[in-house]
Amino acid sequence: MGLNPLTHQVDIVTHYSSSIRLLFVLSTIVHIATIRTKCFGQKCIVTDFKTHVDAFVFQYIPKHVIFLSLQNMLLEHLDHTVMQTLPSFVTNVDVRNSPALKWIDVPNTTLNLTVVYTSVQRIDVVANSLVDHLMVTKCNLEKIPRTIQNAQRMRMLEMGSCKIDSLDMASLCANRELTILILTNNKIRYVVNTATQHCPIYDSLVALSLQANMLKTVNIELFNVFVQMKSLFLHRNKIKSIAGRLVHDALLQLRLENNKLAGLDMCHWHVPSIVLVTFMDNPMKTIPECLNNLQNLSTITGL
Repeated sequence: MGLNPLTHQVDIVTHYSSSIRLLFVLSTIVHIATIRTKCFGQKCIVTDFKTHVDAFVFQYIPKHVIFLSLQNMLLEHLDHTVMQTLPSFVTNVDVRNSPALKWIDVPNTTLNLTVVYTSVQRIDVVANSLVDHLMVTKCNLEKIPRTIQNAQRMRMLEMGSCKIDSLDMASLCANRELTILILTNNKIRYVVNTATQHCPIYDSLVALSLQANMLKTVNIELFNVFVQMKSLFLHRNKIKSIAGRLVHDALLQLRLENNKLAGLDMCHWHVPSIVLVTFMDNPMKTIPECLNNLQNLSTITGL
């Protein structure tokens, strides 16, 4: 009996379809074998995330989990197509120990994002990002990313132990809810403000830390516009001179220890609320001029 051509054709199609399904299953098994996931309590750790396809593991994260740690990421670019697939109940994402990672996109979802020990040299914050807290340390960033201003609801920004060599406060002009800015252990040599308009950050910033950078001269008047600022940390730099007049009603703390100050003229300063100033480990031979004018000063260290 002859072979029915139609039946033979159907058999070929069925066999081809089965082969495709088998390849898909085998591919999935390979990915599962490559990527590792471990969950305990409210935290999951995903290790060896290699391709965008690996984002499938996010669908298996238990709904009570709020902390996700991505370790040893093998991607160079962690883009928004991956970040947007994160479950909405995950509010804290930690990316660490990933030397291959060079570029990261910050999504428009509400989360706290920490990036530690990577080779990140570019960060793109998408428009209208709802990120609340962004911390990036041990990285290759040379400037504060231009797109940081897209995170207008961000309250805390920390970038430390990177290669940032300068700070223009205008780069944060639109961050209207930013209250804490920490830029420690970088290579910052100067601070400027090139803004030509009133910036929303002037009314929100409460604490600024520039500890352990490479500042040599500081124009203290730059900080007068931050009317809510209570803490200004400039210690562990190489500051030899401080110019300008500090006029600030809200400032409570000013840290200047571990610098190279030989003297300081405070005669035209107006800081009625200040209670703490630190001077230790500076080569000062005389007490700063007009220090006694700081009437509410309760703690002076290093003199």
